[in-house]
Amino acid sequence: MGGRLLTVTVALTALAATAGASYVQVVSSFVATYSVGPTTWYAYSVEYDGTYLWTAVLYHLVKRTYPAGSLLGTFRMDPYQPYGMAHDGRYIYSTNAAKTYFIYKIDPATGSTVTSFGYPSGATRGSGLAYDGSSLYFADYTASRIWRLTTTGSVLATLPTAVTKPWGLAYDDKTVGGPFLWLADHPFGSRPQSKIYKLTTAGSIIDSANWPVAGVGACGLAFDGTYLWGINNVFPQPNLALRMLFVSDVGVSPASVGRIKALYR
Repeated sequence: MGGRLLTVTVALTALAATAGASYVQVVSSFVATYSVGPTTWYAYSVEYDGTYLWTAVLYHLVKRTYPAGSLLGTFRMDPYQPYGMAHDGRYIYSTNAAKTYFIYKIDPATGSTVTSFGYPSGATRGSGLAYDGSSLYFADYTASRIWRLTTTGSVLATLPTAVTKPWGLAYDDKTVGGPFLWLADHPFGSRPQSKIYKLTTAGSIIDSANWPVAGVGACGLAFDGTYLWGINNVFPQPNLALRMLFVSDVGVSPASVGRIKALYR
């Protein structure tokens, strides 16, 4: 079950040793898998609604405490399989891992679908969602593209991106100099290193850093106002929801989480 808080220590020396390199500081984590009977489901996304954390696992939305991740409840979404998630202050929007090519608007109080609408033309594997206060950003893994959509699915803009396998997506209007988009990629095959990218809201890359754990896939991304959250997806071990700080190079080594928070919150 996913209610146990773990503390993850990641060696940052190698990440920060190269001059000019940005890096990711892991602050805490919890086990994000969810067991139903003999079956353990792996998480593919994470979202923060201002009070609770939500993880998307195959056929389920899982409600958790913030920040410890203790289990509060679940909603069975079968045959809909939740993937990327966004929260608009009331509703959760989620892409579908099954090949129906729809985004679903869900009432988190009941787990019921309020409405749904189709993916933009050319999208076949919706992998990331983010909400900017009025519209949705939608990342598609197969099309290697980001769209900005209305909350009913109309296309407002198509964003160019050099990220070829986008997965997690988050909107950040709190960090100085923003607003920004945060994007995590999830390369398969030979499993090259996943990265987190800092983008303008027009899709241009500002900065990037390696995912804090090598050899695993980055799934899902959320921003809670201070921290980035992501799913560390690794088989067959239980995967983790990571609470992270993205640290841009300012010519200093990480002295403490408190110092980093003061610089980058």
